[in-house]
Formats: sequence, structure tokens, C-alpha cells
Amino acid sequence: MALASGSRGSPKDGPFKKIAGGPEPRILVVVVPGIGTPIPERWTDSNGHLWLEKIKGNVGSDLVVYAYDHGQIYSDNFSWQGLVDKGNTFAVDLLELSASEKGLCKANETSSQFKRLNRALAGLIFLGTPHSISEEEHIWQNAMYAIRPARAVRKKGQIGQGNARMLGNVSLRFEQSMSAVPVLAVYETQPTKIRYTLFSTEKLILVGITSVHSNTIDEESIGFEKDHRNLCNIQISSKAFERICSFVKMNTEIARSRIERGSPKYEAPSALDQLSVRSRTSETSLSKKNARLLSVGDKPPVTKHQSFSTQTTQQATAGSSESNAFEIIPSVSNFSSSRKDPRLPCHIVPFSRNRDFYGRSDVLQAIDQVFFQPSSDSVDAFGPRNSLRAYAICGPGGIGKTQTAIEYVSSRKDRFDAIFWVYADRAEKLADGFSHVAVEMGLVPENSVDAKDQVLTRETVKGWLADPRKSYQDLDRSKSESAAWLIVFDNVDDPELLTEFWPPDGPGCVLLTSRDPLAKKNGFSTMVGIDLQPFNHGESAELLLKLTGRKSHSDDEASSVSVADHLGGFPLAITQMAGVITRLDLTFAEFLSTYEEEESRAELLSLRLEHPSRRTGYEHTIASAWAIESLNDGAVLLNILSLLDPDGIQERILTQAPQLVTLQGYPQTSAAYQRARSELFRSSLVTRDVTEKKLTIHRLVQDTARSKMSNESFRATFAAAVGLLCSVWPFESSNWQHGVARWAVCEELFPHVLRLRTHSSRFKPTTGDHESRYQLARLLNDAGWYHLERGHPAESEAFYGLAEDFVSSLKADPTASAASDSKTAPIASRVDELLADVYHHSGCAATVTNKPAEALLRFKAYNSTMSAAVNAGAEEKTQSLAVSWNELGVAYMMNRRWQEGKDCFLRSIDITKGLANFTKTMKSFPMVNLGLAYWLTGRYSEATQTLSEGLADREAAFGVDDRVSFITGRFLHALGNVKGSQGSIDESFAYHQRALIQYKSTVGNNHHRTAALCYKVADHYIRLQQNDAALTLLDQALKIYGDRPEYTPEKARAYFLKGNLLVKLQDPEKGQAALEQSFDLYRSYAGRRVYRDILGSPISRT
Repeated sequence: MALASGSRGSPKDGPFKKIAGGPEPRILVVVVPGIGTPIPERWTDSNGHLWLEKIKGNVGSDLVVYAYDHGQIYSDNFSWQGLVDKGNTFAVDLLELSASEKGLCKANETSSQFKRLNRALAGLIFLGTPHSISEEEHIWQNAMYAIRPARAVRKKGQIGQGNARMLGNVSLRFEQSMSAVPVLAVYETQPTKIRYTLFSTEKLILVGITSVHSNTIDEESIGFEKDHRNLCNIQISSKAFERICSFVKMNTEIARSRIERGSPKYEAPSALDQLSVRSRTSETSLSKKNARLLSVGDKPPVTKHQSFSTQTTQQATAGSSESNAFEIIPSVSNFSSSRKDPRLPCHIVPFSRNRDFYGRSDVLQAIDQVFFQPSSDSVDAFGPRNSLRAYAICGPGGIGKTQTAIEYVSSRKDRFDAIFWVYADRAEKLADGFSHVAVEMGLVPENSVDAKDQVLTRETVKGWLADPRKSYQDLDRSKSESAAWLIVFDNVDDPELLTEFWPPDGPGCVLLTSRDPLAKKNGFSTMVGIDLQPFNHGESAELLLKLTGRKSHSDDEASSVSVADHLGGFPLAITQMAGVITRLDLTFAEFLSTYEEEESRAELLSLRLEHPSRRTGYEHTIASAWAIESLNDGAVLLNILSLLDPDGIQERILTQAPQLVTLQGYPQTSAAYQRARSELFRSSLVTRDVTEKKLTIHRLVQDTARSKMSNESFRATFAAAVGLLCSVWPFESSNWQHGVARWAVCEELFPHVLRLRTHSSRFKPTTGDHESRYQLARLLNDAGWYHLERGHPAESEAFYGLAEDFVSSLKADPTASAASDSKTAPIASRVDELLADVYHHSGCAATVTNKPAEALLRFKAYNSTMSAAVNAGAEEKTQSLAVSWNELGVAYMMNRRWQEGKDCFLRSIDITKGLANFTKTMKSFPMVNLGLAYWLTGRYSEATQTLSEGLADREAAFGVDDRVSFITGRFLHALGNVKGSQGSIDESFAYHQRALIQYKSTVGNNHHRTAALCYKVADHYIRLQQNDAALTLLDQALKIYGDRPEYTPEKARAYFLKGNLLVKLQDPEKGQAALEQSFDLYRSYAGRRVYRDILGSPISRT
């Protein structure tokens, strides 16, 4: 925590003010204001209503709402340290609140104090409360002006590096202890007026977005349009109030589910009954202050001369009936009549060193920095210091967490007197591990009654860890030498399991491996760590070559990179597939061919063919490493994610229309989605960008998830993924709409369409599965249109072809003719419309890729379909009919049937003018094409008149050189051509320059239209002897055209112009090379007639 509210109520109320609560409170929400804001009793709207009382709404009777009051801040003896001390007690205050609220204790009576708080606390709402973990002064600077009243701030000041560091550390401790708690962080977007002197004022944002940003996984930041002083005064009818209520409702549902699931009851052994619980007033209990510190996970202080038999720990009383008191127990005393020295050195590690271990030297060094770096309390600069040090290695299964830990303990064994490896995926394994340690060290006799008491052995081991004597023979503790120890908690799937086993402070180290990235913030101590990343391409290839023994072959070195790419840098995948390649004697090319087959891949991922001499003791295959079968809430969500682009999955795809998904287990509410996402996140199967609200998933995880789906499961999951993506895709009509406004959204979603297109080969819809086929075809068709408009006409053809296949399958399905539902038109009529769109889009692609015959065939089919629909009474298709005549005109012009083309354009214009909603810009396309047709047939005056009229219509509607659509650029482009043919060169140059700028601002710098204008303007520059500018534009045009065969004529023309210019500039060698490229390109088109205008693009609506 950091800076909280400014004044306080009566002392008896404590720091929390109960605002609202039901008769049976189980769930807690706390609202924390920022400093310089009114006290909670004054948080009213314009009508004087206390809005905080209303946020319960219809959430339920088990919710209690508190406001936090941090006490007097504005005193004369204010100090930054005092403020830091208040922030440090925030978590303790929360624990006391959960202990004092009887309903919360009853609802969670089997849990320890800290667990109880985590389950009951549904969320924290920070209203202008800075809590950044940054130590940068500028992050905290403005907040200082809210600390004191404006009249007390006499001049601008600096917060100071030391104060900023203290505040950042307070926030870091809060983040670590409350990492799993949902947080709604509200910041102001309006500046607050600050007065320094009578005449010196300034308006500042005191707590902006940078001040409230942290790394807490469930934190959401939101700005309210208020200044800091009024941030807590919220209108009940406002969107801000709605957002707060939504946060409370969603997280209350999650907390309620968390409490109802519960946890196993902990039964204290009878041997400890009399030692387990002491009241607060007991003479042997700790002070209240130490009890408060214990309640947040700290351990009792150990004095230099205190033996472990007199230390205390709080864990063993989980389940105590005194649930509203702080549970503090003395640790188990020594039951033997005499204490034997521990057996040292004692290294309990169930693995031998992996001789094929590769890389991770940076991680090993980072652990050394934490465990062995000298500090003020170090006794030995080369050994662990006297306070506990902890490091967490996190990451998904198969990333190498355990192997890295094995390498660390194996290579640093001589630095520790004792090393204990404890499996931590289940509570039973933790208990067994501690019992084994107690026996192996000789702390309890083997096969004794004590050895069978797992609570006793656990506390005995923890007692030694707190005071790790090498010998008990010397009664003077100051003369007894301490042992250095390391304990490894391997596979900590649930960090809460460590509550009873976490070592107290002592001269030792804890190394933890976990799938859960939040394990680095476990609340037990200040822990650092790393999210282990996959190997990069070079490392992956080198490891693969090492394991297969093929490094001597240069061909293998090259192909190993491709294999490594497919395996995604996961050490487990590389190791096990290296075993498959070696044992089956496969070449890398043979392996890739097999792996790329979906069914074969599933078999490969389940194989384990390691060489016997290289067995690592790791029992999982790639298919089992991620424990996908054990998922509960997130299983179906993971299957959906496996079909989308892995590098950035927008969460709105998954949450905007969940009702479209009929898969059992798919999250239908926000709370259910958060549970599912949290399970995947804590298993390291996905990562989340909180700011962008995107998920990322590794490709190998996707491969594994798909490999586990049956064909029926895949069919249903694929159909659901298509429906979800269709719900957010901005579909566009095939009429006269060619704006660029939707491009940003399409660009973001297009990679997911590509992935679905790839996986569609496995999609085998059933006979009655009409809607999913229709939606897939519709999505592919529209995505292809977007791809064409962005300058990829050849690539778009694959989308239309696949869409037409699915449409054809629907038309051939006799059950589709009568199929419909209450929300949509009959599937048969929608299929006909979609097929017409496919004809239209594919015809446009044919015009741009210079396929005259195919364009004519497609546009005739489109025109025929639209004519039949209008003749049958479908008046709503009249505009589409006008479009079809325009497109048919383009196709006739490409085939040199000039008069038929002009007639079609005129027909299109006439139909468009007759539309009920007609506007002049609706006829832009046939007008510009008619103007070009006049120009190509030498009728320049008619061309100028037609094009000028069309341009004037657009300027009247959208302004000069608008950025609504590239259509305006086409008019400018065409007028430049006409003026050039008429000999008005300067006017031609002016129009072409405007067209180039307009294209760049609409279709972008890498579109074929932009390339065509680069060529035209370069020709003008050569005439004006601006040769450097001309060369730059020609190179840009050639770069845009690239290697696309459909632009071969344009490239040849650009090389020809460039070659002649270079020769003219006395660079004959480069000039001749450019000319040779031009001739080669022309020769490659020998025997083919190319009907394009000299712009380098066909006459078309696109």
C-alpha cells in the first residue's frame, strides 16, 4: 500500500468504516481513498446520497463493504517515514478486520488467518491511491501535493530519491502479499489546482495512470473524469458508478465460488492439543505487535541465543476453534532425553546430474546473486547470509524448471552443509519429504513414534532450519557453528500448500519451482525469481544437434533450425524429439514431414524414446507435461485458444458473445471467464498483457491441446471459434463502401482468420451443421476482401476459393434449403447472397492480378445473380445490381470491349441515381471508371468533364483530398493522366502529387496504388531534373511490387525508367543492370497480352 485518506473518525472505529453489510457476511470489499480526499462519510453525489452504500446492489446478503481511513496525515510533524509505516500496516489491518468480522470467521473457520483473508476478500478499490512499485521520483512527485492542504504548500518541492524508494518498497510488499486479490485502481484524468503562493498556482494530475500501475495480475486501471479532490464524489447514475458496481459483482461471484469450494480441514494431533493454542492474554504469548506481524506470514523473531525449542510458529493451529484470535503456538519441544548432533553434510537430492544439461547459465548466476551476494548482515561474504533468501523458477511444464534446479544443486553442492529436495505438488508429499529429512538428519530416530508423527517431524525440521546448529555439545549458542542449508520445493502447483512448511528465518536458502508465475509473490517472504523462457532459435538448434550427434553435417545444421522452430524452444520437446529422431533413424526432413501431419503429430507428442543413458528422471512426455487433462475451468477455453493466433489473442474475442458458444464448460459469465483464465495463467499455459488485454500461448501448447481433441470435439471447438471471431469481425457490405476506418480492427484480427483457414482442413461439419459452414465461408470471404484492399490480391484468392467450397457444400446439402432459425433469414437465401459476394470479390482479385477472362466470367455470374434477385422483387438488392454493372464494365474494358464497358458504367450510374437513399458520392466508382474509359478511347474532353464532376461531388461531401477512402485518389490519379495526354504537364504533375499523398494517407505506403503514383511522380521529377527524388520514388515503387508476379509489367516499366535515368547520370554500370532487369521481365511476359492502363493498375472499382 501507499498513500491513503486524509482524516479519521472516532478511535473506536479503527481504520475501517463499515458502510454496508448483510446479516450473514462472508465476503469483503474494501474501498481505499487517496490522500487529500474527503472522509468516507462525505462521499456523496450531487443529491447528498452516500454512493458507497449503493454498490452492494443485488450482489447478495453475504457481502460487507468497508471504507479504509488511514488516519491523520496533515499533522505538523508529518514525515515520510510515518507515512511509510502506515502503508506497511495495511495488510495487518486487513487481517485484523477479517478476524473481527464474525461471519467471515465462520465462513472460513477451517482456514488459517492468511488463507481466510485471501478467500473472503473479493476486491480492493483504490480511489486515487498511488501504489506504483517504481522507485522513480517523477512517478511519486505530484502525489506529494495532496499530502498537505494547499495553503501549507508554499513552494514547489522534490519528493527525494530516498522517499520515493521507501514508497516503492511499501507498494512492492503490498503487491507480494496481496498478489491474488483483484484490484480496481481509479485515477483522475482532470488536473487539480495547486497553490504555491498567493499568486503562484499550477494545475497538475496528482495521481495519474503511471501512479496506479503495478504488476498485480488481477488489477485493472480506469480513469475517471474528475480532479483529485472530487475523485471520491461519484454520481450514482454515472458510468463510473456502474464500473465500480460491475467490479464488485463479478469478483463477489468469484469469491463466493472460492469459499464454497473450500479446502480440506486440518486436524491438530492430540499430542499437540495442549501446546497448540494460547490466548492473547497468555503470559507465554507474543506481544500484540508481533502477533499482528505473524498473521501476515512472518515468523517469530529469533534472538542470537535463543534455541529452537523456545521459538514459536503459527501454522500448526489451522482449524483452531479460536478463529477470531491470532493463532500462535510454541514449536514442538525436543521429546528425547538427549539431543544428538545432526548428520552433516546431508544432501537429499533424488536426481543425479544431467550430463546433457544445456544453457541457463544466466539463471544459475542470478540465483547465485540472490543466495551469495554479500550484505550488511553477512558473516561470510562467500556463504549465505543470516536471513532467509528465496528464489522462484517459474514457467510451463517442459520449460526446464526442475532440470535447472538439479543443475544448480549439483554444481553448488559444496557450498551447503545440507540440501533437501522436497516434492511440493501435494500436501502429502510435502509432509513425507519433511519426515524423510528429519530421519536422514538424525533429528528423530528412524522407525520411532516421533518419526511417524508428521506434524512433529515438520516442526522439528523447521526448528532446526531456524537455528541450524552443527553441534549441540556446546551449551553456549554463541560458540556453536551454524550450518548453511538449501531447501528445494519442486513443482509448487499451489503456493498455499507451503503455508505449513515455509522455513522460518535462518542462515538458509529456498529454491522453488512452479508453473504458477504468482509463486514469486507468495506472501511468505520477499522473493525474487524468473519466468523461464524457451530457448531462442540458435540455442534450440545447437541443443538438437548435440543430442542427435549430427553437428558435423552442414545440411543438418541448416535443417535443425527448422525442426527447432517447430518445437518452439522447449527443452523437453527438443530432448524427447531428439530421442525419436535418433531411435527411429529419421532425417530432420523426414521428421518435419511427419510432424506437420496433424494425426502423426499427436502420436509424436506422446512418444518417449530417450536413450537409456540419457534418462533424466522426468516422467512426462510433451503431451502430458502441461497436465491438460487435469484442467477444470480452463479446459474448453484452452481448446478455443489452440485454434487462434498464439501471439496476441484479444480477450474481447472470448468474452464479447459467449452465448454463441454451446460447448459445455465454456465460460458464459465474466466470473467464469476469470476463473478459466486464472487456471490457465497459474499453469503457465498462457500469459496475459494486462494493458492490452491480450493472451499469449505457446505454439507447442496449442499443438498439444489440438492433438488431444477427438474429431468430434475438434469440430465443435472449431465451429465455436469461428462464431466467436465472427462476433467481433467488422464485416463490410460489397456495395459502395470502401472506407479504411475498419482496417485497424481487421489488421488486429486477421492473424486469427489465417489460423482458422489453416485448421479448416480438419473441420468436417456434419450434414445438418449449416450455420458454422455459412459463418466460416462468410468470414473467409470478407477477410479475403480486406486482404485485397490492403494490396494482396493474389493472396486473397485462396480465401475466396475456400469460401466457395463451403458455400457449394451448403448448396449441395438438401437439408439446407429449409433450414433457418428465429433470428436469421433461411440459410438457402443467405447462401445465395454469400455466393454472389464470392463471385464479386474473386472477380475484383482477377482484375488486379490481370486475369481478363476470369474477371469477365466472375462478374457475369455476379451480375446475373443480382439481376435475378431484383427481378424476383428483392428491391434491397438494387444497389448491389448497380455495383454488378460497374464490375461487368471493368471486365469488358480489360477484354478490350470498350463500348460494352462504357454502356455498363452508364447503366450502373442510372440505377444508382434511382435509389431511394441516393447521394452523389454513391456513383463515384462508375464515374471514375467511365472517365478512364473515355480517356483510353481518346475522348479527353468527356473524360475531364466526367472526372471533374465526380471529384467535385466528393469534395462537397468530404472536403478536399479526404481520407475517407482511396476513391478520391483514383479521381486525382485519372485526372493527372488525362491532363498529361492533353499536354497540360504542370496540371498533370499537381494532380499526381495530390493522388500520391491521398493514397499514402488511405491505403498506406506499401500498396500497389501508392507504387503506381511513385512511378508517375518520378517521371515528373525526371522532367524537372529532380533526379535524386525520382530515384527514391522508383526504388520505393520497386520495393512495393516486390516479387509478386501480377505486377511484372509495372516492375519492368519502373526498371526501364530507372535504368535510363542512371545512364543519364553517368552511372552506366548500374543503369545497364536495371535495363537488363526490365528486358528480362518483359521477356517473361512474351506471348501474353497485358491490358493495363499506363498507371500500372487496371480500371476497376478496387
